[in-house]
Amino acid sequence: MIIKYDILFEVNVLHEYYKGGLTGDFVIVPTTSCMMLLDRYKLIYRQAETGFKIFAPVLPATDPPQLQNPLEGASLKFAFMVHLKNSYFDGISALPDFNPSRELFYFSNLYEDIEDDTRYLGDHLDGKRVGYPIKAIRSNNLNYRFKHPVNAAQFGLVDLFDNQYNLQHPDFSFPDPNDKVDSFQHNLGVIDGFKEGRYLMTDDQAGQLPFYYDRSLYARDVFGIIEIYSNTGGFTDPPNNLVPASYRFVENDAISGKGNYNLGFASSAWKWMFVCLKNPENIGNGIDVSNLTVEGPVAFSKVGGDDVEERRILSDDPITSAEEPVSIILKHNGIKIRGLPNPVMGSILKKDNNEIYYEMYIYV
Repeated sequence: MIIKYDILFEVNVLHEYYKGGLTGDFVIVPTTSCMMLLDRYKLIYRQAETGFKIFAPVLPATDPPQLQNPLEGASLKFAFMVHLKNSYFDGISALPDFNPSRELFYFSNLYEDIEDDTRYLGDHLDGKRVGYPIKAIRSNNLNYRFKHPVNAAQFGLVDLFDNQYNLQHPDFSFPDPNDKVDSFQHNLGVIDGFKEGRYLMTDDQAGQLPFYYDRSLYARDVFGIIEIYSNTGGFTDPPNNLVPASYRFVENDAISGKGNYNLGFASSAWKWMFVCLKNPENIGNGIDVSNLTVEGPVAFSKVGGDDVEERRILSDDPITSAEEPVSIILKHNGIKIRGLPNPVMGSILKKDNNEIYYEMYIYV
């Protein structure tokens, strides 16, 4: 018997930095619970250079392709770990500040963002393709920290769909008002119905902690989590499918063709500094460092004092990072001398006088 497979859904990673738009900077693999789900429905995961694909067995000669193993309206969540391969990724990417060892980025198909027929995943709670990082909880122990030491507190815990969970210790207080703590330990393993996923813990002191819980993340370096939902009716009360209609990869147990998803990253932008120095071997070449200028996609201006041996020239505005080199020209008295280099991936940023820039040395 010949079994035909078709793509149920797929994810690719796009980045403005690269000429072709696609990037192989990540490896994306199913979580432990996702592997079990894939096996249950006879789905096949295949890693690709720029993402991954999930294949499903379909009935021959059906259009649209009908699933051989119908989901029958089941609310399924497929979770994937995003591992970063490029250690210089943060230098070329416009990312919020984050702690790679303690935080991760969250993406799902609950976020609707279609541009030029490209479906982007994102963080629907933040309303962005790349939202703010959240805490990664890799064990049953959650150490909740307060903004300031407290004598008493009450806690609340909800999931992504505002379902509430009963904590083992929903509150605490000390008889002595002088006894205060700056953190409180919660045991997530004893919470009824608590499973892998995104949650929000709050307190009555105006504090909160968004986090992602999955013990299979333990000892793993995870940049982000992707959650793909077939529908969310089984996760909400009352049932409500929050997957946007344009993102539903299954409709009436047929593959809709709407499961071609993408992660989208924007390029970083930094100022560039050229430090022009006189080469002692070129003293007689007629080039005066004080008469050097730089021409590029943005204006460049001299910074610092006058120095016959050194001229520091800084871009007035940041320049967007790109794999394709930007044309930068060094001039002397308005006449082109030569082209100047671009910062390479991995170049170190320098901070000085409230400015952040790439620094490059040029000898004339």
